[in-house]
Parts: sequence; C-alpha cells; structure tokens
Amino acid sequence: MAIPCPPFIGSEKLSVESGAMSPSSPSPLILTQDELKKIAAYKAVDFVQSGMVLGLGTGSTAKHAVDRIADLLHQGKLKDIVGIPTSKKTHQQAVSLGIPLSDLDSHPVVDLAIDGADEVDSNLNLVKGRGGSLLREKMIESACKKFIVIVDESKAGGSCWC
Repeated sequence: MAIPCPPFIGSEKLSVESGAMSPSSPSPLILTQDELKKIAAYKAVDFVQSGMVLGLGTGSTAKHAVDRIADLLHQGKLKDIVGIPTSKKTHQQAVSLGIPLSDLDSHPVVDLAIDGADEVDSNLNLVKGRGGSLLREKMIESACKKFIVIVDESKAGGSCWC
C-alpha cells in the first residue's frame, strides 16, 4: 500500500545538515530540489531497523538514503544491517561507506527496499527503471516484504502509462 506524503508547506525552516531535521526560526521555506530529496530519503530511512536485510536503491534520492543508513551505522543507532545494492554505483557507494553487503542468493528475502521512481501520477502509479539497473531493481523489489518509493515533486504529475 502506498501512502503519499504531502510536500512541505509553511513557514518553518528546516535544517537538514548533519542528519538533523529540526525547526528553527520562522522564515519563508525555500529548499532546493536536492534538500527536498534528502528530507524524503531520511524519512524513508526512519523505517529501517537493526538486523534488517535492505534493498539499496539507485539514483540521486536513494543515494541520500544510503548515506543516512551509513551515518546511523557509524553512530551505533543501527546494527547488523545487510545491504543488497541495485546497481554497481550503489554497490561502490555502500562499500566506500562501510555498509556490509550481500546478494539475493544469500538473502532471498529482503526486509525493506528503498528506491526512487522516475515518474508518479496522482493515483500513485509509478514508472521505475528507465536506467540500466532495472533488472536488479525488480529482482530486489520482488523479494522484499516492504518497499518504500521516494519521489519528489519533479517526478509527480506525469501521465504514467503503467
């Protein structure tokens, strides 16, 4: 089941530096597209628990999620995480950040997968995998118990044909 999260609207300014998202003094809310992606990715990582086997997605938004998972591992807030990357790029990122990795042969059931989408419509129909990682993404997503798709407003409103 998909649950849309409304965009941030209001006058609170959020700080996303060093993993903290906290209200500060009131001012007009002006966030870059990358900051919005980071906020969405961090919210998705809130669903990660110690001991999970995770599908690690590909793309600019999923990259923020992988970064956050690594931060939480290094802080000791997450333990015994095993990641299964959906691409060579994500594999390299996870290795460089010290996230333990495996594959579907060793872990045929994935607890949670986090990835982005290329397009989403108002009915939450998604277009995924316009890139070269489509097969690995679909394999991992079909093996997961829960799947979180992160999309920002630049991906919304299209005429999905899915």
